[in-house]
Amino acid sequence: MSKKAVTAIFAVVSVLYPCLVYIGLQRWSFQMFGLLIIAVGAVRFALSDRNNSKVNLALFGVTVVCGIGIWCFPSELAVKLYPVLMSAFVGSLFAFSLRDKEALIEKVARLRGAQMTPAAVRYTRRLTAIWALVLYLNGGVALYLAHFATTQAWTLYCGFLSYVILGAFAGGELVFRHFYMRQQREKDIATDNL
Repeated sequence: MSKKAVTAIFAVVSVLYPCLVYIGLQRWSFQMFGLLIIAVGAVRFALSDRNNSKVNLALFGVTVVCGIGIWCFPSELAVKLYPVLMSAFVGSLFAFSLRDKEALIEKVARLRGAQMTPAAVRYTRRLTAIWALVLYLNGGVALYLAHFATTQAWTLYCGFLSYVILGAFAGGELVFRHFYMRQQREKDIATDNL
């Protein structure tokens, strides 16, 4: 199986995980969810890109911790914490990159060949911080629902609404970036004409 196929399977299982929980709680043991998470994480790690080995190792570590947690503390709550941990993990990738010279979004932009002006660097740092906050808030909502809401409400949020919210945020940022970059170009042209 190719790396792309495994990555796609990992993404699908991650996205569909709340639905699997909703359907599987009546049919499977809690430990089955732990094994599923560890198995998918292990296969993904084994076939992962070695260029991002630290990130892939950390992601594998999160999946193993989550799977072992479900195995050792079998409960509906433990099963529902996987989206919380994934959101916290990705949010932390954004947040911790702010300590580096280049924030995560700046690194990605540079890899895609973008020319980074000082204004663009400031923008990407702010955007990185905002993404971290959005992902932490997303994980917080998922944690609250795991504790205090019904499985149906948790599934609706984690399996659908959170993706709509994150997608809307990403789309809104793309629209804003278009206008922001045009404004910056106009400022640069005005400065060059002085």
